[in-house]
Amino acid sequence: MKKRIFLAFLVVIIFALVFSSCRNGIDTSTETDTETATDTSIETGTETETDTSSETETETETDTSSETETETQIADVLLEINDKKSRVGQIAFDITFNKIEGEFSLFFADKEKNVLPYYSSIAKIKGKIGKTEEFREIILPKNCKYIMISGESNWYLEIPNEYCIEDSFRFSALSDIHYNKGDYFDFALDFLDTQDIDFVGVAGDLTNNGELEYLKKYNNAIKDREYKVYTTNGNHDVGAILSGAWEENINTKIYADGEVLDVSRSGFDFVYQSQKGGGVFVFLAQMRWNYPKKIDNTEYTIIDQSQLIWLEEMFEKYKDETVYLFFHTFLSDPDGKAENSVGNLKTSAGYEYDLPFSYGSADEEELRLLLKKYKNVIFFSGHSHWMFQLEELNENLNFSNFGGEYGYMVHIPSVCDPRYIEDDQAQRTSMVGKSSQGWIIDETDEVIILTPVDFIEGIYFTEYMKIIYKG
Repeated sequence: MKKRIFLAFLVVIIFALVFSSCRNGIDTSTETDTETATDTSIETGTETETDTSSETETETETDTSSETETETQIADVLLEINDKKSRVGQIAFDITFNKIEGEFSLFFADKEKNVLPYYSSIAKIKGKIGKTEEFREIILPKNCKYIMISGESNWYLEIPNEYCIEDSFRFSALSDIHYNKGDYFDFALDFLDTQDIDFVGVAGDLTNNGELEYLKKYNNAIKDREYKVYTTNGNHDVGAILSGAWEENINTKIYADGEVLDVSRSGFDFVYQSQKGGGVFVFLAQMRWNYPKKIDNTEYTIIDQSQLIWLEEMFEKYKDETVYLFFHTFLSDPDGKAENSVGNLKTSAGYEYDLPFSYGSADEEELRLLLKKYKNVIFFSGHSHWMFQLEELNENLNFSNFGGEYGYMVHIPSVCDPRYIEDDQAQRTSMVGKSSQGWIIDETDEVIILTPVDFIEGIYFTEYMKIIYKG
């Protein structure tokens, strides 16, 4: 019995020791895990997170900073196209000065970022940090691919291809040659030889009074050119019309020229179109010098009724094409006034050109009615010699369609004798030997771009460029 009690007591003691041992193991494990977790959290977790965070943030900041600088770095000068206000041959853009300021000039540049030769600057501006300059309706010359802003450095705005003009039919419009005052016509043609010209049209006044020697000089000047040159006559050439010298010496090849589409019965008026492309050219002769409506109670005209009938037939025949009409003398504005017309001006001192075709004569009125009916016609005239720069005295001086009332009218200054006047002056100044002016025109399927040129200065006047949209 005692032996059984002892064995039972021994079992209890052994069981108690085992239970105590297991309990102590659980506590140690938990404690150790807790301490280890705490230590790991403090040493590994906190330090590692801090280090990792530090390293990650540094690396991330470095990478992001690098990408930001590459992709979105704020430029010293920012140039941006305004696509909503741009179209073929004409763009709008903004220039923002972010970090620099000073005096800047804008130029046209080609695809190699070279400034286009001969063109005057688009504008000169004073840039200020934080200031944006807006440019609207900037007409683009042929082969222009960039707008360059030039200061201490150069910045470039690439022009999207859909706005650029690369291929065109290119011709020149000249007037008032006046060989009696010098050989400036030859000089102008020498310049045009370098400009990829396809054709030259002249609006008359080759002579002073129809002199044969000047007609021969004209023929000698044009004979070896790679392009054709055709002309109408001016009031100073009427003597040659009356004497027969004009018909014998000028435009003598029109009957054998396959590009001449029609010749009037008189032989003075004709239609030309190049096989290279471009529009239809119509040359209309001036038969008399008598500009006033009446002289000694007799009404005079400078073109015949038969010419106007022929002209309307040609306009109707080519109504679906661009027609360039060359006639020497400018017409009146829609109100029948000369002072606001294309080709004329009036100063505050009262001076205006003294031989306008604007006294209400029937032929002048009928010619204007034709331009109202056939608005596909672009009418080139000379006569007054006013320089391009005088547009500030009459906004219509060089170019206008008077709000759509006419086809476009274009005035051509003189090749030999451009004239200048100040607004407060009552006398004009001759610029013989100082200036020689005319147009270079680029025609594409969509637009016609007209660029004024001074042949002596070798400058294209960017500020007086014009554009016509077809259709």
